[in-house]
Amino acid sequence: MQKYRFEPVYQYSSEKSSLTRVPPSFLANGAFVKSTNAMKTLNSKTLKTCVMVDAENASKAIITLVACEFLKANGYDVDIIKAVADWRKPHDHQWETTISKLGIETIQSVSSRRKRNSSDIALCVQASKIIYTCPNIQALVLISSDPDFTPLVQEAKNRGMLTVGIGNKDTPLMFRSNCHVWFYTDFFENQPKKTTYKTLEEQVDAAFEMGVDRGSGLCSLPKLGQLLYRNNPEFILEEYFRSGKLSDAIISLKPKYELFTGSNGGMQVKRNTIKKPNNHE
Repeated sequence: MQKYRFEPVYQYSSEKSSLTRVPPSFLANGAFVKSTNAMKTLNSKTLKTCVMVDAENASKAIITLVACEFLKANGYDVDIIKAVADWRKPHDHQWETTISKLGIETIQSVSSRRKRNSSDIALCVQASKIIYTCPNIQALVLISSDPDFTPLVQEAKNRGMLTVGIGNKDTPLMFRSNCHVWFYTDFFENQPKKTTYKTLEEQVDAAFEMGVDRGSGLCSLPKLGQLLYRNNPEFILEEYFRSGKLSDAIISLKPKYELFTGSNGGMQVKRNTIKKPNNHE
């Protein structure tokens, strides 16, 4: 494994003038590193990355979703994402969507006694396997505020990996200062949200624009459905149309949209041009 020598983060507030801000091309506002050389190295490479999520400590699934999308857009090639928790317990309902969208491998942790850190141990075991058996992984991202993971971060650094921590404002300094780069969770909570579509028609319009074949002017019904969920992971058709069938929803949008069987036997969607009434007549 090629080793990258990064100096650790030592401050975490944008008010600290002594910090060097990471350029927007890599991490954008909110994260800081100490070493200018580290920034040059990071900006010149796409890092193979493993993301480990302490799902019992990182209670908001949306943080994991936004963080991973942000990392992918800023120089991280996220190969592995694992989330550890006792999944029998009630969790944020958004976890199901996040797990599905990101392809997260869920690790079940069961404690035989109360207040035992079985999830922490399971996460350390999983991360250690990655550190020692996957030499192509160059960065470890840990989403947790638990300082018990400090030795894990130190070991990853000793193996030449870039370490990134994501946690809340109460995370102890010991944990934060051992990460090369640190994000507070509110950084991701404050990220600009994707456009929120108020109506079913608006969402279908956006998905159709992405999926339409410019030659024929058609979009297959399955493709349209996939794009609806890609644009809005929280999209629930039943909230807009009682039957929950996309075909019925498209039919309800007549005359703007038409649904018919194509030459290959598949369902196709066509959008018609609706002339607006002339109010001056």
